[in-house]
This record gives sequence, structure tokens and C-alpha cells, in this order.
Amino acid sequence: MAKTKTKSRKQRIADTAPGIPGALPRDTGPAERWNHGDKFVEEASDIPGINRRRVANHGPLDRYLSRGQITQEQFDAGDWLRRRYQSMKLAPGAAALDPAKLRVDCGNRPAEITWNQSEAHRDVLDALRCVGPELSPVLIRVCGLGDTASGWATGNGYSGRPAEVAGMVTLRHALSALARFV
Repeated sequence: MAKTKTKSRKQRIADTAPGIPGALPRDTGPAERWNHGDKFVEEASDIPGINRRRVANHGPLDRYLSRGQITQEQFDAGDWLRRRYQSMKLAPGAAALDPAKLRVDCGNRPAEITWNQSEAHRDVLDALRCVGPELSPVLIRVCGLGDTASGWATGNGYSGRPAEVAGMVTLRHALSALARFV
């Protein structure tokens, strides 16, 4: 029986992440990702001097930006809300579309929240109040929960192609209003 030669670590890395020299597999995900056109973007992080690599079409906002369905200003506002929403570490029951019902997840512990959670909670509530009760539900669904705009519209009684159009139009208006706040 012939012995097969195993690939070196460098060769396995090159196979997993073509086009990114020295990239580790955990940085770029599985090789299938490259076959589906996922893009990676190097951008500055919140920590000065440190960059982060982000999959450019991972979430709905990323896909909408890469398709040209929203502007960079709208994306930046939605991404800000997404990061602040995640900083709140919401409990599953807090995903209600009523901004007054948002609460910080403390698990089984008493309600001890960090300063960052408190600030994020305040920022999200202020942003949603500024946008208004008509547009804030689509922001919660798309930016906070990672759902699509058409998913939000379907939940509000639209179906088929009108859901896609109504969801995207509402999302654009909401992100433009949010961009004025941010």
C-alpha cells in the first residue's frame, strides 16, 4: 500500500484561504466561503492601532451595502445600532418590537449591569425614540436581530414581491433617520 504524503501547514493554510498570504483558517472561515463570493474587509477597530477583518456580506446590512441597496452612510448608522444593540446583551424575551420593553440580560443573577451595558441601553433607546415608533421596529429586526427587511415586512402582513419592496423602502427610510441621529 502506497503511503500518501500529508500537506504541510503552509499548504493547508494556502488551500483554505487563497489570496490571503499567511491567513489562518479561523480568520476566513471554511474554503466553501470563497466559492460563494464572500468578501473580507480590513477596517479599524475601536482600539487604536488594531485592525479587524470583517466578512463584508455576512449580515443583512452587509449584503444590502454590497448590492448597492443602501448607502455607506445608512450602513454606518445601522452598524452602529447593531454594535450597541449587541452590547446590551439582551435576553431572548427582550426582542419585542416595543422599545420600552428592552432590558439587559443578567441571566440568573440580580440586575447588576455594567456601565457599558447601561450606556448601550440608553443609546439604543435614544436612537429608537429619535427614529420614531413607525420606523423603529424595522431597525430592531434588521440591525438588532439580524433578520432581513423582507422578513420584517412579511411579519407585518406583506407577502411575495411587495414584502421585499416594502421592507427595503422602510429600512432605507429608517436608516436615513438613524443616520441623522448618529
